[in-house]
Formats: sequence, structure tokens, C-alpha cells
Amino acid sequence: MGHDPRMAANKGRKLPEITIYAAEISTFGRIVAMVATEKGIDWTLVPTDSSSAEQLARHPFGKTPAVEVDGHILIESDAICRYLDDVFGGVPLVPDNPLDRAEMTKWMAFVQSYMFPTTEFGLVMPRLVAPMMGREVDENRVQKSLPTIQYQLGLVEQALMDRAFIASDRLTLADIYLFCTWMAVAHTDEGKVMLHHSPNVGRWMGFISSRESARTTAWPEG
Repeated sequence: MGHDPRMAANKGRKLPEITIYAAEISTFGRIVAMVATEKGIDWTLVPTDSSSAEQLARHPFGKTPAVEVDGHILIESDAICRYLDDVFGGVPLVPDNPLDRAEMTKWMAFVQSYMFPTTEFGLVMPRLVAPMMGREVDENRVQKSLPTIQYQLGLVEQALMDRAFIASDRLTLADIYLFCTWMAVAHTDEGKVMLHHSPNVGRWMGFISSRESARTTAWPEG
């Protein structure tokens, strides 16, 4: 594969600002915002309805986030985050070591394929979002999801037994993906109980929470 001279010209430069199109409490919108903050990129969140005509023009399947970078619209969180890390300055969030990079990719896939679908639709949406929209909590859905969520959290708890970060000896995209997904769960009473009984995850969550990128992207209360 040939070397792209544009990449060398951009690598390490500071980007003035990106625009993130996502809901105000979007998990993946927060992931992108955290990555941008870690990379020293200013960002603006434009609260966006994924089903709006404007968002459908950005993303053919009406998903969020979409991000405007240097006049270009990027979609799909993995593509967005890897691009920001690959091109712009700050501490790298993708490891150079192939094994660490594979571990990072594994945990990112774990979030997207297993944890997020279960936590989002089995707990966060029915427990938190439904009441905000004037709907009753689907307690049956919540109760059915809890054993799977507990199992998934147990895998993370075990993985963090002897390490500070999930995939490497420093922060990677995998930590940000897991943190933002679990923070949504931690807004529920059930999530708080699970976290109380997961000391390794609790230690890791506390450390990530102390970072500027976590503080400046925290969801509004209430």
C-alpha cells in the first residue's frame, strides 16, 4: 500500500473544531467527544434526531453520531475515532503493538456487538429513556436483561483484575468505548448495585472518570 503524503502533512496537527451530530445523551456521541478531547480537538455537539431528514442526508441508515471534520462528513464511530487518532495530535489511543491493538479491537467489538445492544435496549432505554418520554418502564425486559448484563460486566471485572487499562498499558479506544457504555448503565439503580460489587471495574471507572475528557463530556443531570 502506498504512503499518502496528506497523512504525513496532517499527522500531529491541531484541529480547530469538529461538529458532532448526536443526541445530547448519546453513548456513541460521548465516545467521539471523549476521543476528540483526548486528542486536543475542540468539539461542538449539535443535538440531533437520528430520524430527521438532515441526519438521513448525513447517514443513509439514520444513525448517530455523524461528525463534520474539515468540511467532510464522517459516519460510524470506529471510523471516526480511528481517523481522529490517526491524523491529529495528542497521545495515541491505538497501540502500536499488534497484540495490544488486537485486544483493543476485541473489546471495541465486545461493546458494539454484545454489551451495548443488551444494556441500551434491555436496561437504559426502558429504565431511563421510557419515563422521560412519558412511557411506563418495561420491567419484564429489564429483569430479563440483568443476568446477561451481569455476565458481561463479570468479563470486564476479570479482565481488569491485574491491569489499569483494558487492552494495553495505557488508555486506548477500548477503554473509552467501555467507559461510556457502562456510564449509561451506572445511571440506573441496577447498574449502581452491579458496580458496587465489581471492585476492579469500580477502580477503573473512578480513574477514567477523573480524566478531563470524562468530566467535559458528562451527561447533564436530570
